[in-house]
Amino acid sequence: PTSNSKGDWSFSIENPEIAKIEGRKLSVLGVGTTKIFASQSSDENFAPTITTLSIRVTQSSPELSWQTFVIKAGSKTESFRKPVTNSDGVFIFKSSNPNIADFVNGELVGKKSGRAIITATQQSSKNFSSGVVATSIVVEPSVSVKLKGRVLRVSVVGASAKVTINGSKAKVGMNKVGPGTRKVIDIGVLHHRTSDFCIDRALYHAVLVLPCPCIFQS
Repeated sequence: PTSNSKGDWSFSIENPEIAKIEGRKLSVLGVGTTKIFASQSSDENFAPTITTLSIRVTQSSPELSWQTFVIKAGSKTESFRKPVTNSDGVFIFKSSNPNIADFVNGELVGKKSGRAIITATQQSSKNFSSGVVATSIVVEPSVSVKLKGRVLRVSVVGASAKVTINGSKAKVGMNKVGPGTRKVIDIGVLHHRTSDFCIDRALYHAVLVLPCPCIFQS
């Protein structure tokens, strides 16, 4: 405040849940309306006085960010990467392509390989208005190749696949194999992974070929 008196000023807040004041520093704590009381002491020429100022604090917009991430086809989880925010408002999620990935009872479900845009709408909270953020996710096919004895089990979720063993057509599922077998699992083009294993001391070499637009992480 301005004054022609030389008296010292002191300040107080009507509602300490809305704001607090220390010296001449005002800190906002919550949404609402309150008053600041400014009291000036007397000096040699003027009696003490008090004046008030009404302030109104409105909601702020939340600060939102969200990085892209990868999930596996067939996966179902509540622990996917969430948006970063300074608000405690509840999120509502929606997929641009429910055939690729969708939300079921609060869980993110990877259905088949591909990409989708996930939109997160954060509801308003006490101090923050609602906000929206989106990110892209990649759903990779889930591929498993397991050997038990002389049975090779091939499992593929989220993509169509063809399997050849020693150049002959095999299947997704159980395949009997012999020593020295070379297997190739073909699910598209590009992106390769290799692994080696042995049966009866004969080397097995596996090549997995995954479809675009996957991001394969070894």
